[in-house]
This record gives sequence, C-alpha cells and structure tokens, in this order.
Amino acid sequence: MMSSLVILAAGMGARLQDTVPKPLKVIHGVPLIVHQINRFYCHGISHFYIVTGYKEQLIQEALSSYDYGCPVTVQFISNPHWEKGNGTSVYAAAQYLKGSFFLTMTDHVFSARFIKQFLDVSLNDKLPMSTLVTDVLGDHNTYLDLDDVTKVQTDKDGLILNIGKELPVYNKVDTGLFYFTQEIECSLYKAQQHGNFSLSGGVDQLSCVQRMGTYDCAKAFWMDVDTQVDFDYAVSIKDKEVFV
Repeated sequence: MMSSLVILAAGMGARLQDTVPKPLKVIHGVPLIVHQINRFYCHGISHFYIVTGYKEQLIQEALSSYDYGCPVTVQFISNPHWEKGNGTSVYAAAQYLKGSFFLTMTDHVFSARFIKQFLDVSLNDKLPMSTLVTDVLGDHNTYLDLDDVTKVQTDKDGLILNIGKELPVYNKVDTGLFYFTQEIECSLYKAQQHGNFSLSGGVDQLSCVQRMGTYDCAKAFWMDVDTQVDFDYAVSIKDKEVFV
C-alpha cells in the first residue's frame, strides 16, 4: 500500500508575493502547507515529502520545528532547478522516491470529501496507471478561473488526450491532485529533453502512450490559491470540511 504524498513548495508564488513564502502564509492560524498535511493525514497519509526551492531554508526551518500535533513524517527534497518549471520539482521527487506516490501543490485547497473519494480508490490499489483528479464544469465550482486553470481533454474511457492552459477543446479541468507510478520519471525526462519543464509536459508524454488516466472528483470543493483575492476567499471559508 502506497501512502506518501509529495507537496510541491518550490515556486516563488509571484502573484501572492510578500515577505512570507506562500507555503507559510497563515489561514485560520495554520500555515497553508500544514493544512495540506493535516487534511491528508486525516485520510490515511502519514509520510510527506516537500519539494523546496525558493526560500527553501526558511521553509525547511519553519516546518522542521513545527508541532503538527499528529505522528507524521516530513522530509524535504531540494530542487536546485525550480526556476525552470514545476516539472523539475516532480522529477526531483520521482528520482528520490523511485516508486509510486501521490502529489499535489502547496497552494491547492481540497475538501475532506474530495480527498476521501480519491484516496479510498487509490489506497486500495485500484488505479492501474498514473491518474489526475479532474473536475467537470458546472455550478458546483463557482470560483473556477477558466483563464488560469489547466484544461484537459479525455477520451470516452477517461484517458488523457491533451492537457494545457490554452486548449481550445476540453471536457475537464486539472484540480492539482495526482497519483503517479514510477513511469513519470522517464516521461518528465523526455519532456525536458524537448525543452518542456512543466508537469503538464510529463503528463503529455504519458498520454501519448495511453498511460495517463483521470478520476472525476464528483463535484467536491477545491480551489487554487494563486492571488490575494484567492487567499482572501480561502480565509473566508469557515467550513471544517475544508480546513481542519
């Protein structure tokens, strides 16, 4: 049973920039990245790998001394190439772990229902390949920014055909939660050899060989905290289904 979560925390977070790195920005008295750890711990994940880059010493020192209040293991993976793109952070994690893992970003917020749906499936070894949790457009997610979200086009079986922010034709959107097999390491390497250092580039390589599936989140809440407006909205959420 695979029970590790990689959290990407290497980027600058330029659209929400101040003296505090985004992973350490506080919501309801708790750093944003600790909310991720707490929520996933509640659903069976106890080992966390945090990929750092920008202001990594500050982030690592803060999280190393943090009292999580639960028996979690937190390890850091340094990415010296973080400025090239988020694919380099996933590649660093894949090289380090040499196996399957869950992955998300420090600035994505998920409800308990959202996480439980996916982990109930994946922790029972029911996923045959790397999988992206996706959402379908609808009234349940009124906070979705279609100009910024990564779009996904799938076939009738849920396999990814195309992925990217500028897709003209798509039927789903990327929520930022993944399950990856060890295949992602080679796929990211191939993408980088063609000058694509994004995570989407690695996913695209997997999709070319029909090895990248999707799992729909069934209209459960999630959001991406990119801007000050996003952050203020997240702070306004009082639902304990979202923030422990």
